[in-house]
Amino acid sequence: MAGGRKNLAARRRRECARRVVGVARTERHGASQNGQRGGGPTHAPMRSSRPHASVSGATQSSLIGRRDILSRLLVGLTPNSTGHRIGIAGPAGIGKSRILDEFFRRARAQGAQVAHEHCSRADFLRPLSLVANLARTLTRLRGALGANPDSVAVLQRFLANAKARLAALTDAEHRGAVIAALSDVVAAISEDGPIVIAIDDAQWAESASWSMLAHLFVALPVASGVCVIALHADTKEDATTVYRQAFPTDNAISEMGVDTLWLLPLSEEEIRVLCIARAEPRAVPSTILDTLVRRAGGIPLVAEALVDRWLELDDAEVLPPLVSRLVSARLDRLSPSAYGVLETVAVLGPDADLRAMEWVSLLDRASILAATRELETTGITYFSESTISARALWTEAVVQRASTSTQRLLHRYAAEWLQHVMATRGAYDHRRHLAIATHWLEAGDPVRAQHSLSGGAETLAASGFVNEAAAMTERAAEIAGPLDWRTSALGRLDRHVVRT
Repeated sequence: MAGGRKNLAARRRRECARRVVGVARTERHGASQNGQRGGGPTHAPMRSSRPHASVSGATQSSLIGRRDILSRLLVGLTPNSTGHRIGIAGPAGIGKSRILDEFFRRARAQGAQVAHEHCSRADFLRPLSLVANLARTLTRLRGALGANPDSVAVLQRFLANAKARLAALTDAEHRGAVIAALSDVVAAISEDGPIVIAIDDAQWAESASWSMLAHLFVALPVASGVCVIALHADTKEDATTVYRQAFPTDNAISEMGVDTLWLLPLSEEEIRVLCIARAEPRAVPSTILDTLVRRAGGIPLVAEALVDRWLELDDAEVLPPLVSRLVSARLDRLSPSAYGVLETVAVLGPDADLRAMEWVSLLDRASILAATRELETTGITYFSESTISARALWTEAVVQRASTSTQRLLHRYAAEWLQHVMATRGAYDHRRHLAIATHWLEAGDPVRAQHSLSGGAETLAASGFVNEAAAMTERAAEIAGPLDWRTSALGRLDRHVVRT
């Protein structure tokens, strides 16, 4: 029986080697035809993953709203003829590292071994850094010593000798030998159970490593394993660029083995539950909880940072420095059109429909569509009842950054648009009259604000909306200041009240 298992293991390793050696031969043939191809831009050293720090309630709150994502990752531990190659991506702070930590914990509980590599910005300093770090981690896992001694020797030379790494970078034959050795080690490790290969912050990995590891990942079905590529990305297109390097697909079968997951912001209810769990055992007053949920923007990291600040300083209004830097960096990376659309949504509020966006932002529909797609991908904006809405975290930030002249100009355009709407669709919307006045005030034109309120009050009073007209007249009087104007305005309203 033992001999049968050994023969089976040997056959599996030979099958892995045949796959990757065939790829190496193809590369070598291409090199002879076209000349040697250099590696892509290099990045550099990898760090081992650091355990995620947790505070009160953090463990309980880490998977709120993400259990479906975790379930899809755990499916990767089950046998599958097409293999399991999984990409998981989203903007910074969205919670991918927490998901990975829990996935690793459950995978180990099921008997899987985990090779987890964490990329950093400095990876461009060392060629093939990801391959080297992963090889070092794999050779330390249980079962690696069962690999062919020649494979172990190849990897030892690769890790110990800078010239060997350079040869793997530039020579197809050396590269194929390293790939075959890695595949042999993975096959040996998998004899003891499933193996998880995870690359975190993969957006920093250099492309030369992907060109080698892609062949290893394709061979994972034979080795009963799962590969997870996790990265920060502002858009799905950015994530797809990395996936294409790590998981190249040349036919329908290979595409079936790739599953890409995009992490969206949490819902308000999920953020509410997360904040309560984070604050335990302290109870969060409802008013404070509403503020935390409104300002979190659906981002778990932001919600937890806000709760921590409230617990420490009893302050739920000021953003912690970590959150301020995250928001500022994300706004800086927006395209000009997306930034302009976000500014316009912040000014228009509930009136931000497509026609209003065109009028106020001065963008054409194609630009608005592209910008909206960019903003929706990361959860900054979303459609709500035919209007474009934005989360308070982003609207407050973009308003604070806007210059006075920009804000005044946008509010002027908004007031003119709403006056146009009222003239063409009816002047009986109490809220819009108040919105027009508010926009004129923000535009630095209190006289037009007064006129819009007093004119709206007379129209509403004449139509029987006396209470709304009275409230509007009071507001106009507050803007005007002098008592005589207020008296005359109320007098005009009294005529309508008597007549009614």
